[in-house]
Amino acid sequence: MAAASLGSMGSKGRPRFYRIALIAGFLGLNAVFWYLAIKAIAFVGLLATL
Repeated sequence: MAAASLGSMGSKGRPRFYRIALIAGFLGLNAVFWYLAIKAIAFVGLLATL
């Protein structure tokens, strides 16, 4: 369904989709980074209590 709507948009709507994809990818990487950072902090805190 998404691919069909993308095809009908044509070249005019492509830059907007590219920008949305770029922002979504950046936010996804940000979320992964924060998740790993929180896990690392929790792990270090766990080691400190032992």
